[in-house]
Amino acid sequence: MKTWLWVILFTLLGYSFSFSQAQKGWTLIQQKCTPCHKNSSFGPFDFSNIEEVNNYSKTIVFCLNENIMPLWFATSKNRHYFNERVLSYADKKEIIQWFDQLEQKGVAAIKAELLPISAAVNNFPPPNHTISTTNWYKFQEQSDQVFLNFKKNDVPIKGFIKGATIRYSEEKIVHHGVVYGIDSTNKQVNLLESTSGDFKGNTVGDVTLGVYAPGVNYALLPDGFAYEIGNIKGLLFETHLLGTQEEIKVEAHADLYYCKEEKPRLVQTINLANLEDKGPILPNTVKTYHGKHLLKDSTSLLALMPHMHKIAVAFNSYAVTPTNDTLELLNLAKWSFEWQTIYRLDSLLVLPPNTVVHFQATFDNTTDNLQNPSNPPQTVWVNQGWSIKNEMLIFGLQYVNYQKGDENHPLHWVSLEPF
Repeated sequence: MKTWLWVILFTLLGYSFSFSQAQKGWTLIQQKCTPCHKNSSFGPFDFSNIEEVNNYSKTIVFCLNENIMPLWFATSKNRHYFNERVLSYADKKEIIQWFDQLEQKGVAAIKAELLPISAAVNNFPPPNHTISTTNWYKFQEQSDQVFLNFKKNDVPIKGFIKGATIRYSEEKIVHHGVVYGIDSTNKQVNLLESTSGDFKGNTVGDVTLGVYAPGVNYALLPDGFAYEIGNIKGLLFETHLLGTQEEIKVEAHADLYYCKEEKPRLVQTINLANLEDKGPILPNTVKTYHGKHLLKDSTSLLALMPHMHKIAVAFNSYAVTPTNDTLELLNLAKWSFEWQTIYRLDSLLVLPPNTVVHFQATFDNTTDNLQNPSNPPQTVWVNQGWSIKNEMLIFGLQYVNYQKGDENHPLHWVSLEPF
Protein backbone atom coordinates (compact mmCIF):
# COMPACT_ATOMS: atom_id res chain seq x y z
CA MET A 1 0.00 0.00 0.00
CA LYS A 2 1.29 3.45 -0.85
CA THR A 3 2.51 5.68 1.95
CA TRP A 4 -0.20 8.30 1.50
CA LEU A 5 -2.92 5.63 1.84
CA TRP A 6 -1.44 4.50 5.15
CA VAL A 7 -1.42 8.08 6.36
CA ILE A 8 -5.09 8.51 5.49
CA LEU A 9 -6.02 5.16 7.05
CA PHE A 10 -4.26 5.84 10.35
CA THR A 11 -5.67 9.35 10.44
CA LEU A 12 -9.21 8.03 10.02
CA LEU A 13 -8.69 5.26 12.59
CA GLY A 14 -7.28 7.75 15.05
CA TYR A 15 -10.22 10.11 14.49
CA SER A 16 -12.69 7.23 14.82
CA PHE A 17 -11.09 6.10 18.09
CA SER A 18 -11.10 9.64 19.45
CA PHE A 19 -14.69 10.13 18.33
CA SER A 20 -15.91 6.90 19.93
CA GLN A 21 -14.14 7.68 23.20
CA ALA A 22 -15.61 11.18 23.34
CA GLN A 23 -19.04 9.86 22.44
CA LYS A 24 -18.95 7.06 24.99
CA GLY A 25 -17.99 9.33 27.90
CA TRP A 26 -20.62 11.92 27.03
CA THR A 27 -23.27 9.21 26.55
CA LEU A 28 -22.49 7.79 30.01
CA ILE A 29 -22.89 11.26 31.53
CA GLN A 30 -26.26 11.67 29.81
CA GLN A 31 -27.47 8.22 30.88
CA LYS A 32 -26.14 8.10 34.43
CA CYS A 33 -25.98 11.73 35.58
CA THR A 34 -28.35 13.96 33.61
CA PRO A 35 -31.64 12.37 34.84
CA CYS A 36 -30.89 13.84 38.29
CA HIS A 37 -28.85 16.84 37.13
CA LYS A 38 -31.07 18.89 34.91
CA ASN A 39 -33.13 22.03 35.40
CA SER A 40 -36.31 20.17 36.28
CA SER A 41 -34.79 17.65 38.68
CA PHE A 42 -33.05 17.42 42.06
CA GLY A 43 -29.30 17.71 41.48
CA PRO A 44 -27.42 20.99 40.90
CA PHE A 45 -26.08 22.00 37.50
CA ASP A 46 -27.54 21.11 34.11
CA PHE A 47 -25.59 18.14 32.78
CA SER A 48 -27.36 18.27 29.44
CA ASN A 49 -25.44 21.52 28.79
CA ILE A 50 -21.81 20.76 27.88
CA GLU A 51 -20.72 24.33 28.70
CA GLU A 52 -22.09 24.01 32.24
CA VAL A 53 -20.52 20.56 32.61
CA ASN A 54 -17.21 22.09 31.58
CA ASN A 55 -17.58 24.91 34.14
CA TYR A 56 -17.94 22.38 36.97
CA SER A 57 -15.58 19.75 35.56
CA LYS A 58 -13.16 19.77 38.51
CA THR A 59 -15.99 19.40 41.01
CA ILE A 60 -17.52 16.52 39.05
CA VAL A 61 -14.20 14.67 38.69
CA PHE A 62 -13.51 15.14 42.41
CA CYS A 63 -16.92 13.68 43.32
CA LEU A 64 -16.30 10.68 41.04
CA ASN A 65 -12.80 10.03 42.41
CA GLU A 66 -14.00 10.30 46.02
CA ASN A 67 -17.08 8.12 45.37
CA ILE A 68 -19.33 10.98 46.45
CA MET A 69 -21.44 10.58 43.33
CA PRO A 70 -23.74 9.15 42.26
CA LEU A 71 -25.81 9.36 45.43
CA TRP A 72 -26.85 5.86 46.42
CA PHE A 73 -26.89 5.03 50.12
CA ALA A 74 -27.93 1.36 50.15
CA THR A 75 -25.08 -1.10 50.46
CA SER A 76 -25.40 -3.57 47.59
CA LYS A 77 -23.11 -6.29 48.89
CA ASN A 78 -25.91 -8.64 49.95
CA ARG A 79 -28.93 -7.12 48.23
CA HIS A 80 -29.40 -5.55 44.81
CA TYR A 81 -32.18 -3.34 43.56
CA PHE A 82 -33.65 -2.63 40.17
CA ASN A 83 -33.18 1.14 40.46
CA GLU A 84 -29.62 1.31 41.81
CA ARG A 85 -27.85 4.59 41.03
CA VAL A 86 -24.34 3.25 40.59
CA LEU A 87 -21.36 3.71 38.29
CA SER A 88 -18.88 0.90 37.81
CA TYR A 89 -15.15 1.53 38.07
CA ALA A 90 -14.94 1.27 34.27
CA ASP A 91 -17.76 3.81 33.87
CA LYS A 92 -16.05 6.32 36.16
CA LYS A 93 -12.73 5.83 34.35
CA GLU A 94 -14.43 6.45 31.01
CA ILE A 95 -16.06 9.67 32.25
CA ILE A 96 -12.83 10.98 33.82
CA GLN A 97 -10.96 10.30 30.56
CA TRP A 98 -13.66 12.26 28.75
CA PHE A 99 -13.00 15.23 31.04
CA ASP A 100 -9.28 14.94 30.24
CA GLN A 101 -10.14 15.21 26.53
CA LEU A 102 -12.42 18.15 27.27
CA GLU A 103 -9.61 20.01 29.03
CA GLN A 104 -7.11 19.27 26.23
CA LYS A 105 -9.31 20.01 23.22
CA GLY A 106 -11.82 22.52 24.55
CA VAL A 107 -15.61 22.61 24.42
CA ALA A 108 -15.94 23.56 20.76
CA ALA A 109 -13.76 20.68 19.53
CA ILE A 110 -15.49 18.08 21.70
CA LYS A 111 -18.94 19.34 20.66
CA ALA A 112 -17.92 18.88 17.02
CA GLU A 113 -17.11 15.23 17.69
CA LEU A 114 -20.38 14.40 19.42
CA LEU A 115 -23.52 13.02 17.90
CA PRO A 116 -26.78 14.44 19.27
CA ILE A 117 -28.15 12.50 22.21
CA SER A 118 -31.86 12.64 22.85
CA ALA A 119 -33.08 13.36 26.35
CA ALA A 120 -33.49 10.43 28.71
CA VAL A 121 -36.24 8.29 27.25
CA ASN A 122 -39.48 8.22 29.18
CA ASN A 123 -40.62 4.69 28.54
CA PHE A 124 -43.87 5.15 30.44
CA PRO A 125 -46.91 4.77 28.23
CA PRO A 126 -49.19 7.81 28.08
CA PRO A 127 -51.21 8.16 31.31
CA ASN A 128 -54.79 6.95 31.21
CA HIS A 129 -56.05 9.58 33.63
CA THR A 130 -54.66 12.92 34.83
CA ILE A 131 -55.92 15.23 37.57
CA SER A 132 -54.27 18.53 38.50
CA THR A 133 -54.72 21.13 41.24
CA THR A 134 -53.44 24.68 41.65
CA ASN A 135 -53.47 26.51 44.98
CA TRP A 136 -51.83 29.46 46.71
CA TYR A 137 -50.16 29.02 50.11
CA LYS A 138 -48.67 31.36 52.71
CA PHE A 139 -47.84 30.58 56.33
CA GLN A 140 -45.01 30.99 58.79
CA GLU A 141 -41.82 28.98 58.46
CA GLN A 142 -42.24 27.45 61.91
CA SER A 143 -45.67 25.99 61.12
CA ASP A 144 -45.37 23.22 58.60
CA GLN A 145 -48.86 22.24 57.51
CA VAL A 146 -50.65 19.45 55.69
CA PHE A 147 -53.24 20.48 53.11
CA LEU A 148 -55.89 18.28 51.55
CA ASN A 149 -57.39 19.01 48.17
CA PHE A 150 -60.10 16.87 46.58
CA LYS A 151 -60.70 16.63 42.84
CA LYS A 152 -63.90 14.88 41.83
CA ASN A 153 -64.04 12.72 38.72
CA ASP A 154 -67.34 12.69 36.83
CA VAL A 155 -67.06 8.98 36.00
CA PRO A 156 -65.76 6.67 38.77
CA ILE A 157 -62.40 5.02 38.08
CA LYS A 158 -62.62 1.25 38.45
CA GLY A 159 -60.40 -1.81 38.44
CA PHE A 160 -56.62 -1.99 38.65
CA ILE A 161 -53.67 0.32 38.01
CA LYS A 162 -49.97 -0.29 37.31
CA GLY A 163 -48.92 2.82 39.17
CA ALA A 164 -49.28 6.57 39.58
CA THR A 165 -47.01 9.59 39.66
CA ILE A 166 -47.43 12.83 41.55
CA ARG A 167 -45.45 15.95 40.63
CA TYR A 168 -45.25 19.39 42.23
CA SER A 169 -44.26 22.69 40.67
CA GLU A 170 -42.52 23.89 43.85
CA GLU A 171 -40.68 20.80 45.04
CA LYS A 172 -38.35 22.78 47.31
CA ILE A 173 -41.16 23.53 49.78
CA VAL A 174 -42.95 20.17 49.48
CA HIS A 175 -41.93 17.82 52.28
CA HIS A 176 -43.95 14.96 50.87
CA GLY A 177 -47.14 14.32 48.95
CA VAL A 178 -49.62 11.48 48.63
CA VAL A 179 -52.49 11.02 46.22
CA TYR A 180 -55.36 8.86 47.47
CA GLY A 181 -58.38 7.41 45.77
CA ILE A 182 -61.71 8.21 47.44
CA ASP A 183 -64.21 5.38 47.20
CA SER A 184 -67.68 6.21 45.93
CA THR A 185 -69.14 4.94 49.20
CA ASN A 186 -66.93 7.11 51.44
CA LYS A 187 -69.22 9.01 53.82
CA GLN A 188 -66.93 12.07 53.79
CA VAL A 189 -67.19 12.61 50.04
CA ASN A 190 -69.96 15.18 50.52
CA LEU A 191 -67.75 17.07 52.98
CA LEU A 192 -64.89 16.99 50.49
CA GLU A 193 -67.09 18.17 47.62
CA SER A 194 -68.40 21.11 49.63
CA THR A 195 -64.94 22.27 50.60
CA SER A 196 -63.60 25.27 48.71
CA GLY A 197 -59.85 25.08 48.29
CA ASP A 198 -57.63 23.40 50.87
CA PHE A 199 -58.31 22.55 54.46
CA LYS A 200 -56.43 21.10 57.41
CA GLY A 201 -57.53 17.76 58.72
CA ASN A 202 -56.93 14.04 58.93
CA THR A 203 -56.43 12.07 55.76
CA VAL A 204 -59.60 10.33 54.63
CA GLY A 205 -58.13 8.52 51.62
CA ASP A 206 -59.34 4.99 50.93
CA VAL A 207 -56.45 3.70 48.79
CA THR A 208 -52.94 5.06 48.25
CA LEU A 209 -52.24 5.58 44.56
CA GLY A 210 -48.94 7.47 44.49
CA VAL A 211 -46.39 9.18 46.72
CA TYR A 212 -43.88 11.99 46.36
CA ALA A 213 -40.80 12.58 48.49
CA PRO A 214 -37.51 14.29 47.63
CA GLY A 215 -35.46 11.96 45.45
CA VAL A 216 -38.16 9.36 44.82
CA ASN A 217 -38.16 7.90 41.32
CA TYR A 218 -41.23 6.40 39.70
CA ALA A 219 -41.82 3.04 38.09
CA LEU A 220 -44.80 1.04 36.91
CA LEU A 221 -45.30 -2.45 38.28
CA PRO A 222 -43.85 -5.36 36.30
CA ASP A 223 -46.11 -7.42 34.04
CA GLY A 224 -48.48 -9.63 35.98
CA PHE A 225 -48.83 -7.27 38.97
CA ALA A 226 -51.26 -4.45 39.75
CA TYR A 227 -52.84 -2.38 42.52
CA GLU A 228 -56.57 -2.82 43.04
CA ILE A 229 -58.37 0.53 43.31
CA GLY A 230 -61.98 -0.63 43.48
CA ASN A 231 -64.40 2.13 42.50
CA ILE A 232 -63.08 5.61 43.25
CA LYS A 233 -64.98 8.85 42.77
CA GLY A 234 -62.05 11.23 42.83
CA LEU A 235 -58.51 11.90 43.97
CA LEU A 236 -57.40 13.46 47.24
CA PHE A 237 -54.05 15.26 47.29
CA GLU A 238 -52.33 15.29 50.67
CA THR A 239 -49.47 17.81 50.57
CA HIS A 240 -47.10 18.48 53.46
CA LEU A 241 -45.61 21.93 52.88
CA LEU A 242 -42.69 23.61 54.60
CA GLY A 243 -43.39 27.12 55.82
CA THR A 244 -42.73 30.10 53.58
CA GLN A 245 -42.82 33.86 54.11
CA GLU A 246 -44.09 34.50 50.58
CA GLU A 247 -47.34 33.57 48.92
CA ILE A 248 -46.54 30.73 46.54
CA LYS A 249 -48.57 28.99 43.86
CA VAL A 250 -48.20 25.20 43.99
CA GLU A 251 -49.40 23.00 41.17
CA ALA A 252 -49.88 19.26 41.69
CA HIS A 253 -50.35 16.72 38.91
CA ALA A 254 -51.29 13.07 39.31
CA ASP A 255 -51.05 10.62 36.41
CA LEU A 256 -52.71 7.20 36.65
CA TYR A 257 -51.70 4.23 34.51
CA TYR A 258 -54.32 1.53 34.14
CA CYS A 259 -53.69 -2.20 34.09
CA LYS A 260 -54.93 -4.03 31.00
CA GLU A 261 -54.35 -7.52 32.38
CA GLU A 262 -57.52 -9.33 33.40
CA LYS A 263 -56.16 -11.27 36.38
CA PRO A 264 -53.03 -9.57 37.76
CA ARG A 265 -51.52 -10.47 41.09
CA LEU A 266 -52.61 -7.87 43.64
CA VAL A 267 -49.81 -5.84 45.22
CA GLN A 268 -50.39 -4.72 48.79
CA THR A 269 -48.57 -2.23 51.01
CA ILE A 270 -48.08 -2.30 54.76
CA ASN A 271 -46.39 0.18 57.12
CA LEU A 272 -44.29 -1.54 59.78
CA ALA A 273 -43.74 1.54 61.98
CA ASN A 274 -44.93 -0.12 65.18
CA LEU A 275 -42.31 1.35 67.50
CA GLU A 276 -41.52 -0.52 70.67
CA ASP A 277 -39.99 2.62 72.22
CA LYS A 278 -42.22 5.66 71.73
CA GLY A 279 -40.21 8.01 73.93
CA PRO A 280 -38.69 11.30 72.70
CA ILE A 281 -35.21 11.98 71.32
CA LEU A 282 -33.69 14.26 73.94
CA PRO A 283 -31.34 17.13 73.05
CA ASN A 284 -27.65 16.20 72.60
CA THR A 285 -28.37 12.48 72.34
CA VAL A 286 -28.15 9.78 69.67
CA LYS A 287 -30.98 7.26 69.79
CA THR A 288 -31.90 4.12 67.85
CA TYR A 289 -35.50 2.99 67.59
CA HIS A 290 -36.19 -0.72 67.10
CA GLY A 291 -39.32 -2.21 65.59
CA LYS A 292 -40.45 -5.58 64.33
CA HIS A 293 -43.39 -7.09 62.51
CA LEU A 294 -44.55 -10.70 62.24
CA LEU A 295 -45.54 -11.90 58.76
CA LYS A 296 -47.90 -14.76 59.49
CA ASP A 297 -48.30 -15.83 55.86
CA SER A 298 -45.76 -16.63 53.17
CA THR A 299 -44.93 -13.33 51.48
CA SER A 300 -43.10 -12.27 48.32
CA LEU A 301 -41.55 -8.79 48.55
CA LEU A 302 -41.33 -6.34 45.64
CA ALA A 303 -40.14 -3.06 47.18
CA LEU A 304 -39.25 -1.23 50.40
CA MET A 305 -39.52 2.44 51.37
CA PRO A 306 -38.45 4.10 54.63
CA HIS A 307 -39.38 7.72 55.37
CA MET A 308 -37.81 9.92 58.03
CA HIS A 309 -36.88 13.57 58.54
CA LYS A 310 -33.60 15.41 59.11
CA ILE A 311 -32.59 14.11 62.55
CA ALA A 312 -32.33 10.62 61.02
CA VAL A 313 -28.84 9.43 60.08
CA ALA A 314 -29.13 5.68 59.36
CA PHE A 315 -31.63 2.89 58.72
CA ASN A 316 -31.35 -0.88 58.64
CA SER A 317 -33.82 -3.72 58.11
CA TYR A 318 -33.51 -7.49 58.03
CA ALA A 319 -35.77 -10.52 58.23
CA VAL A 320 -35.39 -13.55 60.52
CA THR A 321 -37.05 -16.75 59.30
CA PRO A 322 -38.50 -19.45 61.58
CA THR A 323 -35.28 -21.44 61.00
CA ASN A 324 -33.24 -18.43 62.23
CA ASP A 325 -31.87 -17.51 58.83
CA THR A 326 -31.19 -13.78 58.62
CA LEU A 327 -31.90 -12.00 55.32
CA GLU A 328 -30.74 -8.45 54.77
CA LEU A 329 -33.53 -6.28 53.35
CA LEU A 330 -32.15 -2.73 53.36
CA ASN A 331 -29.03 -1.22 54.86
CA LEU A 332 -28.63 2.55 54.67
CA ALA A 333 -25.40 3.49 56.40
CA LYS A 334 -26.36 7.10 55.70
CA TRP A 335 -29.83 8.60 55.53
CA SER A 336 -30.52 11.59 53.30
CA PHE A 337 -33.79 13.47 53.48
CA GLU A 338 -33.15 14.99 50.04
CA TRP A 339 -32.57 11.60 48.38
CA GLN A 340 -35.32 9.29 49.56
CA THR A 341 -35.98 6.30 47.35
CA ILE A 342 -38.38 3.44 46.82
CA TYR A 343 -35.98 0.50 46.83
CA ARG A 344 -37.37 -1.83 44.17
CA LEU A 345 -36.04 -5.38 44.21
CA ASP A 346 -34.71 -6.90 40.99
CA SER A 347 -36.45 -10.19 41.81
CA LEU A 348 -39.12 -11.32 44.24
CA LEU A 349 -37.82 -12.05 47.73
CA VAL A 350 -39.75 -14.88 49.36
CA LEU A 351 -40.23 -14.77 53.13
CA PRO A 352 -41.71 -17.97 54.66
CA PRO A 353 -44.63 -17.94 57.13
CA ASN A 354 -43.87 -16.53 60.60
CA THR A 355 -40.88 -14.53 59.42
CA VAL A 356 -40.14 -11.50 61.62
CA VAL A 357 -39.09 -8.28 59.87
CA HIS A 358 -36.87 -6.07 62.03
CA PHE A 359 -35.94 -2.44 61.44
CA GLN A 360 -33.66 0.01 63.22
CA ALA A 361 -33.60 3.77 62.71
CA THR A 362 -30.87 5.93 64.25
CA PHE A 363 -31.41 9.62 65.04
CA ASP A 364 -28.67 12.11 65.90
CA ASN A 365 -30.07 15.05 67.86
CA THR A 366 -26.73 16.77 68.43
CA THR A 367 -24.87 19.67 66.85
CA ASP A 368 -22.69 17.08 65.05
CA ASN A 369 -25.67 16.42 62.79
CA LEU A 370 -25.37 19.26 60.28
CA GLN A 371 -28.92 18.56 59.07
CA ASN A 372 -30.41 19.16 62.51
CA PRO A 373 -33.07 21.86 61.95
CA SER A 374 -32.77 23.10 65.57
CA ASN A 375 -29.71 24.86 66.96
CA PRO A 376 -29.35 24.36 69.86
CA PRO A 377 -30.97 20.90 69.65
CA GLN A 378 -34.51 20.59 70.99
CA THR A 379 -36.57 17.62 72.20
CA VAL A 380 -37.82 15.72 69.17
CA TRP A 381 -40.87 13.45 68.97
CA VAL A 382 -41.36 10.65 66.46
CA ASN A 383 -44.63 10.20 64.54
CA GLN A 384 -46.38 12.76 66.76
CA GLY A 385 -46.41 15.83 64.54
CA TRP A 386 -45.98 17.06 60.99
CA SER A 387 -43.29 19.67 61.60
CA ILE A 388 -39.93 19.19 59.93
CA LYS A 389 -38.45 19.85 63.39
CA ASN A 390 -40.13 16.70 64.66
CA GLU A 391 -39.49 13.25 63.22
CA MET A 392 -41.30 10.52 61.36
CA LEU A 393 -40.52 6.85 61.01
CA ILE A 394 -42.41 5.00 58.31
CA PHE A 395 -41.29 1.74 56.74
CA GLY A 396 -43.45 0.47 53.92
CA LEU A 397 -43.28 -2.93 52.27
CA GLN A 398 -44.86 -3.77 48.92
CA TYR A 399 -45.66 -7.45 48.58
CA VAL A 400 -47.86 -10.13 47.07
CA ASN A 401 -49.08 -13.36 48.60
CA TYR A 402 -46.65 -16.14 47.80
CA GLN A 403 -47.24 -18.55 44.96
CA LYS A 404 -45.10 -21.40 43.64
CA GLY A 405 -42.21 -20.20 41.48
CA ASP A 406 -41.69 -16.84 43.22
CA GLU A 407 -38.22 -17.96 44.32
CA ASN A 408 -36.97 -17.44 40.74
CA HIS A 409 -39.17 -14.57 39.60
CA PRO A 410 -37.29 -11.56 38.13
CA LEU A 411 -38.98 -8.17 38.33
CA HIS A 412 -38.86 -6.02 35.19
CA TRP A 413 -40.15 -2.64 36.33
CA VAL A 414 -41.05 0.05 33.81
CA SER A 415 -38.94 2.92 35.05
CA LEU A 416 -39.19 6.63 34.27
CA GLU A 417 -35.44 7.02 34.84
CA PRO A 418 -32.78 4.90 33.06
CA PHE A 419 -31.51 3.35 36.28
